[in-house]
Amino acid sequence: MDLSGRVVKRVRTTADETGGDEWVRSIGLDFICTSKGTERSFQLLNLATGAICALPEGLAEEHAMHEPDSCHFHSLAALGQVPSTGQYKVLRALHRASDRRAVPVQLFEVLTLDGHARWRGKLPPPNPVSFGLWDYVAINGIVYFFSAEWLWGTVPGPLFRLVDRITSFDLEAEEWGKTFRGPISSLVDIPHSFYLYYDIDFSLSAINGCLVVVHRSSESRMDLWFLMDFEKCLWVKQHRIQVQPSIRGDYDYLTIRPLLVLNDGRIVLLHIANGFGWGWLRIYNPETKMSTDVREVENCFAVGLYTGSVLSLANCAS
Repeated sequence: MDLSGRVVKRVRTTADETGGDEWVRSIGLDFICTSKGTERSFQLLNLATGAICALPEGLAEEHAMHEPDSCHFHSLAALGQVPSTGQYKVLRALHRASDRRAVPVQLFEVLTLDGHARWRGKLPPPNPVSFGLWDYVAINGIVYFFSAEWLWGTVPGPLFRLVDRITSFDLEAEEWGKTFRGPISSLVDIPHSFYLYYDIDFSLSAINGCLVVVHRSSESRMDLWFLMDFEKCLWVKQHRIQVQPSIRGDYDYLTIRPLLVLNDGRIVLLHIANGFGWGWLRIYNPETKMSTDVREVENCFAVGLYTGSVLSLANCAS
């Protein structure tokens, strides 16, 4: 849909013909990434051409030893484009929970969309990455993840706490970059006890081509921190959003996903009611601190920003 709420294209998925559930896993560039059936059954739908590319389900040769246990892995797929070559690549991450006294097993594989697609196994980063729906994003050929940390306390098993430290994977070099601090941990030295609490909500977003950490520190307030200098790890808080409750008057089950900042400074947001399968598109005005509802969206579970030309979208809906 466009920012007026008008539907410009509606795509029928293969699930309509074959039955079964098909889930949108991510949206980026000109593609929608879906999964159906198994955790590794990914498909890429090209919105401009209508072509569907099914990604291989088997593991990379380097990870063949894990094949017998592969049904226990959860997976995600991040699509990116290498700026220097224009190649599309997919980074697949697979996660399997370990026993209570060990960190999880994570596998990473890369595939190039070039007609000879096969997964290539890659080394994992020093620390595991988080597998939350909003905990990774691809920008200009780099995939960013929140870097998870496992700490040991007095209770049995590892204490997991997601902080705003971030690690990056370069799709061109196909290797991990440095892990760097996010905006909050860059400002203060977070004490060890911080890791034991779950009252701070972080997510990653790509806004106007920039990496953004979304920090929701209370039910009604959300800050957008933009990474202005990667080498110096310089973060700038460009926006503070006063979150308005849903039409039901609730805050706590809302996921709020910023999509872009318009030329006049207004911010396009999507509110998703977790567990209810509906949401609504809003445009927030920082000057008035008020939001305008654009459209309510039924069966809403994922959202992304289409960056291609609307003119290339064939069979536009009336």
